[in-house]
Amino acid sequence: MTSTQEGGHVLVRFWPLWLSKLMWGMFWATWGAMVPAVQSRLGLTDAGLGEQLMMVVVGVLPATFIGGRLWTRLGRWQLPLTLLVYAAGTLWLGHVQSGRELGMALLICGVASGMLEVTLACMIACAQDMTGKRLFSVGQAIFPLAVVVSAPAVGWMRREGVEPAYIFEGLAALMLAAAILTSLSSLRFPTRPRDTGGPVRGAQPRFSAPLAVLMLMGFFLYVLEHAVNHWSALYLQRDLGADAFLASWGPSIYMGAACIGRLAVHGMGHRLTDLPVIVFGFAAGAAALLWVGSATAPGFALAGYLAAGLLMSPAIPAIYSLSTSIADPQTRMRLLGNLSTVCNIGYVVSPLAFGSMSSAYGMPFSWRMMSAAAVICLGMLLLAQFSGMFRPRAAAGIINDV
Repeated sequence: MTSTQEGGHVLVRFWPLWLSKLMWGMFWATWGAMVPAVQSRLGLTDAGLGEQLMMVVVGVLPATFIGGRLWTRLGRWQLPLTLLVYAAGTLWLGHVQSGRELGMALLICGVASGMLEVTLACMIACAQDMTGKRLFSVGQAIFPLAVVVSAPAVGWMRREGVEPAYIFEGLAALMLAAAILTSLSSLRFPTRPRDTGGPVRGAQPRFSAPLAVLMLMGFFLYVLEHAVNHWSALYLQRDLGADAFLASWGPSIYMGAACIGRLAVHGMGHRLTDLPVIVFGFAAGAAALLWVGSATAPGFALAGYLAAGLLMSPAIPAIYSLSTSIADPQTRMRLLGNLSTVCNIGYVVSPLAFGSMSSAYGMPFSWRMMSAAAVICLGMLLLAQFSGMFRPRAAAGIINDV
C-alpha cells in the first residue's frame, strides 16, 4: 500500500475526529465574524463585551483540566456528548437578550470547547498508538482550514442580510448532526492501558522534567500564535498603514499557512520526528516575528506571518505528539488534560501581555519581545535535547475498548 493510500485510509478510518475538528473551527470562525453584530444588537460597550468574553476562559480552563480524567470513564461517548453541549451553547448565542445571557452562553461554549480539545487530544493519541502515524498534525491542520473557509462565508452571509440568529441556528444544527453521526460510528478507542503492575484508575501523573519542559513550550507557542491571531490586523492597519481589507489578511494568511505547514509535516511521516519540528518551529518563529517587528510596509509583515504559519505552527501538534510518546501510558490522558490547560493559559495571557507591552512601548517592540521569548524557548529546548531528556517510552498494550 502506498503512503497516499495509507493516509487516505487514516483520514477515512478516523473521520469522527476530523469532523469534530471541523465543527470546532467553524464555531470559532463564526463567533469571530459575528462579534460586531452581537455587540451592536445587545448595545454592549467594549468593556462590557470584554467582561462577557472572559466567561469563555472560565469555562475552558476547568474543562481542559478534567477532560482527560472524564475520558477514562466516558470513552468514545464523550465526543458526541461534548458536541451536543456545544450545539446547545451555539443555539443560545443566536437568541441572547442581554449581556448576562451572552456570558452564560459563552460559558457553555467555553466548557464545550475545552472538553472537545482534550477529548480529541485523547482520541488522536490513541489513534497514533493504533496506527503508528503522526496524526496530531492532521487534526490541528483542519482547525485553521475551517477558520479560513468559514469566516469569509459568515461575512458574506452577514453582508447579504442573513439574521445572526439564523446563522447560529444553522451552525447548531450542523453540530447536532455531527453529534449524532459520531455516536453512530463503529470506531472504538482504548481508554486505559493494560495492567503494567501499578494502579490505573486514579493514577496521578508524576512530575517529569521532559513533560514540564514541553508544557512550558506549549504555553509559549500559544502565546506566540494567539498574538498573531489577535493583534496582526490591528498592527497592519494602525502601525503600517494598511486599509481594513488588507489588514484582515494578517490572521487569515497565518491560519492558511498553518494548515499547509501542519499537513506538510504529516506528509513527511517518520522521516521527520517531533523534536526537530519543535526546535525548528521556535527558531523560525523567532526569525519571522523579528521580521514582523521590523517591517516598514504591510507586505513585509504579511510575509512574516506567512513564514510563522508555515514553519512555527507545526510545533504545536508536535508538542502534543511528543508528550504522548514520553508519558507514562497509565496517566497519559490526564497528562493531555494538564497540557491543554497549560496551553490555554497561554491563550489567556497572550492578549494581556501583548496589549500591555504595546500600550507602553508600541507594537513593533511587542513583536520583538515575542521573538526574544521564542529564542529563550529555543535555548531551553536545545539544552534539554543535548541532556538526553527526551526519550520515548515503549508503547504499552491497551485494553478496555469502549
